[in-house]
Amino acid sequence: MLSQMTIRWYKESFREYKKHLREKEFLPPTLENLNHLTIRAWLREGRKRGNKTNTIYNRYKGLKSFCTYLVKEELIALNPYDKVDKPKLEKTIPVWLDEDDARLLMKFVTSDGYTPRYRQKRDVAILSIFLFCGLRKSELMDLREEDINFEDQKLKVNLGKGGKDRIIHLNNVVVKAIKEYIDEKVTKGKASDYLFYSYNKSNRLSTAGLKYLFTYLKEKTAITKNFSAHTLRHTAASLILKGSKRYISS
Repeated sequence: MLSQMTIRWYKESFREYKKHLREKEFLPPTLENLNHLTIRAWLREGRKRGNKTNTIYNRYKGLKSFCTYLVKEELIALNPYDKVDKPKLEKTIPVWLDEDDARLLMKFVTSDGYTPRYRQKRDVAILSIFLFCGLRKSELMDLREEDINFEDQKLKVNLGKGGKDRIIHLNNVVVKAIKEYIDEKVTKGKASDYLFYSYNKSNRLSTAGLKYLFTYLKEKTAITKNFSAHTLRHTAASLILKGSKRYISS
């Protein structure tokens, strides 16, 4: 089963390709016009618009999966991607926060002066999971309360990357952060199918909501390095390798 993030990427790929056919090729988005020439032109157009290499690559993969499905179902005879070169990905060095910055981040979000106060326990739990568990953004947003086993101190990630489930062991700090957040949800009567919800819309925490949180944290802390949810995933791996799991409570 595909993750929600992958499905969104596929849908985005289809929308952009159909838009290209209409606006650049002046063709209706039909299977007859799905060919290697229009796909190549679509990818070139993305480069001209300044799309990032990863964006172009992900769109390439999204439409390629659709073409593979069409061939499998015998809706088209040949896969047009057989004549389309795979976009080259830029090799980048992973970015992460050092231990001092990780400590500074958690010190800020757990401080008495953190605002807005109504969001504090949720934000502490989010950052604790990112920094200690190394979850992907989509995995955190898809978490449900039943995925947390407090007795065994374990967290279950359902259908992570590659469509595989996995179990992550939680330390006492993460367990405490999640428990306090859930207790607050119960007190405020904030019922939600998902563990993390948006305070503005009272439903599942969205990508935009996470982006807003990290923009706020970058503005309010003295951390000079640009960071995101993905940065904290690399930070978790780095700190685990170093055996540095004490920073959050220091």
